[in-house]
Amino acid sequence: MTDSTHEVNTVDVVVEENPQEFFAWYRHSGENEIPELSPFQTMCNSSSNMKPVKDYRVILQDIGSNYITHMYVGVTGIAPNLGVICPRVTHLRICMFTGSDNKIDFIEHCKEVCKLEIHNTDLSANGFPDVFSKLTSVKELYLDWCILPQLPEKLQSLASLKHLQVLSLPGGRRSIGYPEVVSSLTNLTHLYLPMLNITELPWSFSSLKNLRELSLSRNKFANHQLPVVVCELTELVHLDLTSCDLIDLPQSFCRLTKLEHLILTFNNLKILPPPIYSLTNLICLSVPGNFKLRTFDKAILNLEKLEELHFGDCYALKEPPWKLCFEGIAGVRRYFMEREASRLVD
Repeated sequence: MTDSTHEVNTVDVVVEENPQEFFAWYRHSGENEIPELSPFQTMCNSSSNMKPVKDYRVILQDIGSNYITHMYVGVTGIAPNLGVICPRVTHLRICMFTGSDNKIDFIEHCKEVCKLEIHNTDLSANGFPDVFSKLTSVKELYLDWCILPQLPEKLQSLASLKHLQVLSLPGGRRSIGYPEVVSSLTNLTHLYLPMLNITELPWSFSSLKNLRELSLSRNKFANHQLPVVVCELTELVHLDLTSCDLIDLPQSFCRLTKLEHLILTFNNLKILPPPIYSLTNLICLSVPGNFKLRTFDKAILNLEKLEELHFGDCYALKEPPWKLCFEGIAGVRRYFMEREASRLVD
């Protein structure tokens, strides 16, 4: 970037009287690649090569002829002009702090963004933002700890995200039920819908045939039963049903033969549901906190690929004894094998 270009950028950028109205960490195209960060890792981690700044001009001077690829923006007042700062950003995280206006229209110029994370933002104040319909390149969208519209149909602008593969839509600050628009996002491979007050799932949910990872944790389903439509998602590898108040699983659950990780922590199971014994690709099974759980069947020996079995706090467990939880699957296998050997001797 030439000096004259720097002069143009400096003139174009209007710096407000309060230079701390936002802060950011970023990585530009002239730096080495950084490891992909999960939504739960901060982009300002020292290992990610991000730099703290408080003034547009510092950013523009620093990147030279390069362009910003990754950026984390914390907004405390008026939002920054991302059209000037990072029009070619591909990984963008926005966090709205107390005192900001919660409007996110300022991201509309980021046409190349693939991974978009928005945290701690009221997305219901003026209806759900239409800006999402303009960001058609987005493949991963995380709306974490945001306030969502009370009516799930207000999220209809998400239907434009035809390339979306990952969607995280937790309802921690407002529980809205299942957003029907999700069923139209048929390219999804990862879907996280915790705490949305989902009691039923429509049959249209079965259209998500490409799902490999699904979280429905902390939703209380009708009649304490997992909706049968979940059993249509036969490509699932990871399923999280934590704290769903389940007492059983449907018989058709055995269709999820590709499952490797199943989380049933803090439910109301009395026995380990029989369909689980058919999931021969299971690597990890987690059932801690099922305080009424009384027994596993010896058919658990059929799960030859099972490496992790977590069942702590299952104090009602008699067969095998709950104290074997400290030994995991190895202890359970030994228990059933010794029991069978003793019966043969008798």
